[in-house]
Amino acid sequence: MSFHQGIGTPLAAWNRRLRPGRSGSGAVPIAALVGILGTACQPPPDVLAGLEPRTEPVAVHADPAPAGAATIQPARIEAPSTWVARPPTSTMRIAEWGLPGGAECALFAFAGGGSVDANVRRWIDQFEQTDGTAPAERAERESLTVDGVSAEIVRVRGTFLSRGATMDGPVEAKPDWALFGVVYLTDPTMHFLKCVGPAAALDGEAESLSRAARSFRVR
Repeated sequence: MSFHQGIGTPLAAWNRRLRPGRSGSGAVPIAALVGILGTACQPPPDVLAGLEPRTEPVAVHADPAPAGAATIQPARIEAPSTWVARPPTSTMRIAEWGLPGGAECALFAFAGGGSVDANVRRWIDQFEQTDGTAPAERAERESLTVDGVSAEIVRVRGTFLSRGATMDGPVEAKPDWALFGVVYLTDPTMHFLKCVGPAAALDGEAESLSRAARSFRVR
């Protein structure tokens, strides 16, 4: 039976009930009328066969853009051929690379990311020294201008306190690691190049890191 034929059957019964001279006065009780119409509005069983009710939520945007992302300026650096490009894992990240020896680099941007000094200190504080020395005392900082943009390079090594992809995750201590980072004071968004990994790996890429940092350009 088709869907339209299914509707016709209860409607025909309704018409017969409305004809004078049939059983009763011809008036159809409201409850009966509702029942007839409810049946008429339902598709036949073969239409529903095999369908499962949808209970899971529908994701509208799996990775929402962070505040200020709409104004992020595209930028680039000239990465050496030994760096392996990876798909960015965040909407803030412009590019990512895997480096020889297990290190990794990311070029990213963020609007309202704080001062240059605040960002440098935040990176430095991700390390601790085994002898109890304050991390800032072991850090090396260098100010420079790249393509007309003021920038600050920071180098630090020690035990890296990694929190993975989130800042509130469990801390994993990684001894003998290092960081090479650059803060670019671009406007209206600041850009960052952050490279972390085993200290030996970053030592082996020292020249490449310096060249990459100085090749920064806003597109």
